[in-house]
Amino acid sequence: MDIQARKIELVMLLLETNEVTILEQIRELFNFDKSYELLDKQLNILNIRVEADKQGGAKFSTWENVQSNLTK
Repeated sequence: MDIQARKIELVMLLLETNEVTILEQIRELFNFDKSYELLDKQLNILNIRVEADKQGGAKFSTWENVQSNLTK
């Protein structure tokens, strides 16, 4: 389905709904502020992990290894 068809489908659904909560949730999606800031605690954790990576202390797995471990 192309983007225009999806938009039309959504418009039709919006026109048919009488649920205020649905309309409010959709409005919130469009009001979402895409910029955000990390909390100090999150920033500290990130900095610790970056330093561990720089010093070779961080352990990483490939996506294939993660998938393999999940299916075991």
